[in-house]
Amino acid sequence: MSDNKKGASRSAKMFCVGLVAFFGLIFVCGGIFMMHRYNGFKEKCTAVVNGTVEREVVGRVHADDLASPEYRYAAGKFNILINVEDDAVFRHKNIYAEINGRKAGDAISIYYSPDDPDLYYLSDRVDNDRTAAIFAFAAGGAMFVGAAFLLRLALKTPKDNGKVDLRKI
Repeated sequence: MSDNKKGASRSAKMFCVGLVAFFGLIFVCGGIFMMHRYNGFKEKCTAVVNGTVEREVVGRVHADDLASPEYRYAAGKFNILINVEDDAVFRHKNIYAEINGRKAGDAISIYYSPDDPDLYYLSDRVDNDRTAAIFAFAAGGAMFVGAAFLLRLALKTPKDNGKVDLRKI
């Protein structure tokens, strides 16, 4: 019986280090994108208009993503319909959204860009991008720390435990 207790090869260990670092980079890049999107909404959307939740959908049914917003709302793709107050710049009269915890009759603020009224966000949804960005940064940072730890283990040479190899003398 041979005594083969070497473990994984160094190239396999380095592959694992590279894989963990790659996924850490993916998470950090995703966090950068989400934070950029969040900051863009916050900087550009300075005007506000109020809306009222008209109705809500309780159940969900599969709907085609290419269908009209009205059809997707009726099929349960969105769960609230918001009636927007009249505004000279903001042209949308109805907004369909997926926001949980809102009931019919609730007021909601809609922030939009005066330069581009088609760029808008709902006050309840914009913080989701920031939260996701923070999570992605934390996960990516943890993966980089894990990759550094794995790299240290991969490059660590085994101790000789006081034994002398006579072939190297």
